[in-house]
Amino acid sequence: MSGTKEISGDGRGRRGRLLKRWAPAGVVLPNEQLAPEVIASLIRMKGGNFRLLTRLLTQIERVLSVNNLHVVSAAIVEAARDSLVIGPG
Repeated sequence: MSGTKEISGDGRGRRGRLLKRWAPAGVVLPNEQLAPEVIASLIRMKGGNFRLLTRLLTQIERVLSVNNLHVVSAAIVEAARDSLVIGPG
């Protein structure tokens, strides 16, 4: 169960996955490295909930596609969160 421990641990596992360009199956994000503030925002918003990270990344892909954008910014993450019913972040 080391995968579960890493996910709910001190955050290094989550940050490492995002830095290594992890995305849920079927989700395609731009190839550019995510900015540190974007990664911090994602981790803060999801509050340890792995399913929420999956939903956020899927919604980020949709926001980028609909707006024909190619870079994930803090504003894109916020727009994705606002379009999901997840409470205040």
